[in-house]
Amino acid sequence: MNLGSIPSPRAIKTRVERRGFCVWWKWVRIDFVTMILIKTLYKIGDVVPEDGMYLCVPCSFVQEFKAGELFTTCIACYAGTSMGPEDYTEEHVDFWEKFA
Repeated sequence: MNLGSIPSPRAIKTRVERRGFCVWWKWVRIDFVTMILIKTLYKIGDVVPEDGMYLCVPCSFVQEFKAGELFTTCIACYAGTSMGPEDYTEEHVDFWEKFA
């Protein structure tokens, strides 16, 4: 085992500051800033805003929808129905997310 690749406790310093933190590792400073990404989720019956692939949040199944169509239940996990995963058993729950 190469112990030179494991940073010593003195080589790692962290601090919380302005919703971010920095880490020193192998004499390289790496800054991490908390980023809040807001993603729009859609539910059954919502109109598809643009052509593309959409991800089912509960099961990660990806399905193609065309603009103007209506979002449907997930054919893989039945999200949005009484047979869907826990917390996704009702039609009014948002679970489709634009994929890349």
